[in-house]
Amino acid sequence: MNPAGLIRRKGSTCTVKRSTESTSTADNSTILTWAVVKNGRKILFQPATAALIQRNFGRELEAEYVGFTEASTDVVGGDGIVVTDGYLAGTRLEVVQMLDPDQGPRHKVLAVTRAKQANAFD
Repeated sequence: MNPAGLIRRKGSTCTVKRSTESTSTADNSTILTWAVVKNGRKILFQPATAALIQRNFGRELEAEYVGFTEASTDVVGGDGIVVTDGYLAGTRLEVVQMLDPDQGPRHKVLAVTRAKQANAFD
């Protein structure tokens, strides 16, 4: 099966979120807000191993999982991913590094780690 078919059939359903920063006028503090970029994207997650990280990124990275998604998925480093169905359902992940299709495969490869806060990306 080709990678795109495998992602569609076995991938987890996810919501991709992106942050924007603003400054509070009251106390000049930074406010981080998260907006939905896309609902219902399929991402195929695998536990990160040193070999899998090395094969896809060519260097060591701190990541818990490697995700594979279609090239058309709008996702960048620093984005939040909320897994809504499938493997890792209910988990919130942060994109540590992304490999674009023009840098290698015909799909995007993500290095992700669990979000540090339970309410991350709200």
